[in-house]
Amino acid sequence: MLETKDLVVEVADKKVVEGVSIQVRPGMLHVLMGPNGSGKSSLAYAIMGHPNYTVVEGRVFVDGEDVTGLSPDERARRGLFLLFQNPVEIPGVKIATLLTASLNKKLGDSDLMQSIPGFSEKLEVETKIPGLSREHLYQDLNVGFSGGERKRSELLQAMEHPCLR
Repeated sequence: MLETKDLVVEVADKKVVEGVSIQVRPGMLHVLMGPNGSGKSSLAYAIMGHPNYTVVEGRVFVDGEDVTGLSPDERARRGLFLLFQNPVEIPGVKIATLLTASLNKKLGDSDLMQSIPGFSEKLEVETKIPGLSREHLYQDLNVGFSGGERKRSELLQAMEHPCLR
């Protein structure tokens, strides 16, 4: 579960989020809507630990653990992931390569392909969960993708991968 309690956030000494408390339970979809400048992105950046967004009051919790003082990569290891409005194209980086490298890093393993039997096949099956095809794994990251394909690609990257079990 993700929870914020009375979160107050500043950017360059300007208050951009004021007293926000939310609870996002596992498996639940939450949508933040509001006019431009109302603090939606600022809240997301603060939760993720962006260095320009200073939490001056309140706390951020993941599964009951206070992550307010943790770096963005430590928060990501605990399941937080921020999707971008406009994901960038990265020519030369295949989705499969990116996923494998990030999972290797998460597990502290140097070669998932060797340590998990059928890893490539399992990853191909998981690619279907957010609605991508096997072929997407072997394409350059977001290059030539539609907006929906970019979002599905990000979801694939954010997933907790059952092939690791």
